[in-house]
Amino acid sequence: MTKIIKLKNVRLSYPFLFQKYVDKNGEIGDYQCTLLFDKNDIATKAMLDQAIEQCKEDNNGVIKNRIVDEQHCFLKNGDNKDGDENDGMWVVKTKNRRRPHVVNRDRTPLIESDEVIYSGCYVNAHISLWFSNHERGGRQILANIHGVQFSKDGESLEGGVVNCEFDDLSDDDISDDEVTF
Repeated sequence: MTKIIKLKNVRLSYPFLFQKYVDKNGEIGDYQCTLLFDKNDIATKAMLDQAIEQCKEDNNGVIKNRIVDEQHCFLKNGDNKDGDENDGMWVVKTKNRRRPHVVNRDRTPLIESDEVIYSGCYVNAHISLWFSNHERGGRQILANIHGVQFSKDGESLEGGVVNCEFDDLSDDDISDDEVTF
């Protein structure tokens, strides 16, 4: 049975929760997101370390006594990753072939057009760990994302929003000669 791990008030980054990720070559991937939590959050780190050890034991000792390096684990040191948002953070990389449940604070389902979930907001997330012994990737511990609940707003991680102020044109006549740039 898969044990669900609950992460509370983690920062959401690179969310592909409503539609699957599509790479620059047009290849369709999985639903995915990155979750960030502060390195001072010792309790969350300890919980994930314990879950990693349990995952090793659950796989018949195949990796029990082996060190799982960062390259082969879902949990990464943010100081070693690109992007200022990762500095001082632990980075949790997640995927799932199935669309995760995405809900608001009151547990009502969200859809993409609600524009509640965005890169930079804080969420509660349900993940599970699994062991992969794939020829291409080798022995690794990966994380599935099962659900995300919006927790609170945060500063956008997508470069910010450009403030565009427009004039009210509702009473103006439409004329082709008045187009200016």
